[in-house]
Amino acid sequence: LLARIDVSNEEVRNYYDGHRNEFGTPEERRAAHILISVPANASQEQQDAARKKSEQLLQQISKTPARFAELARLNSQDPGSAANGGDLGFVGRGVMVKPFEDAVFALKTGEISALVKSDFGYHIIKMVDNQPEVVRQLAEVRAEVLDQLRWQKAQQEAETVAKAMAASVKTPADLERVAGERKIEFRESGLFLPDQPIDLLGPQPELAATVFGMKEGEVSTPQRVARGWVLATVS
Repeated sequence: LLARIDVSNEEVRNYYDGHRNEFGTPEERRAAHILISVPANASQEQQDAARKKSEQLLQQISKTPARFAELARLNSQDPGSAANGGDLGFVGRGVMVKPFEDAVFALKTGEISALVKSDFGYHIIKMVDNQPEVVRQLAEVRAEVLDQLRWQKAQQEAETVAKAMAASVKTPADLERVAGERKIEFRESGLFLPDQPIDLLGPQPELAATVFGMKEGEVSTPQRVARGWVLATVS
């Protein structure tokens, strides 16, 4: 079926416009931070102390921004990043808690945030670097889109053909006749066990289970397999 599927330029454009995220890499940002943690059950006194310490650190950083990494190593309570000067590496959207993410994606490279409160505590964030979103142009991915659309259309047409055949098939003789009318080869597999690959089809546990539940002379409903659709009879 793939060989005779046509795909219009409009269909290619519509698919590309609706699936741009498949053809590129999203924006990522590299951030460093200093965390002064606030336990979930912290008292008001503990919360106030954490905020005060965070404000003092922010003042220090505002005066000497170049000391950010040093102050992170000395003060950050994030065990995963403190030893690296607070460096978190490149991250995309949907990875960090929302207040932190919103702050990171609002900063310009080199900027340092005001205090950011999250469920973990107080953060001071430095935006280190930015990798903008990169989307390949339609001309670059046209062949990929054509292949994808042809495959989808062929799958849909195969399902339509299989169900139309099934509607006029009651016996193995009917199956062979209808296959001949449609110039579809009627093939016979060798013997196989339920957990063995089937000739021409490979491992197909669901089809095998269907066949092993049938009596000789019965014809199955259309069965989806990796290569398309199958109508099977037990011979």
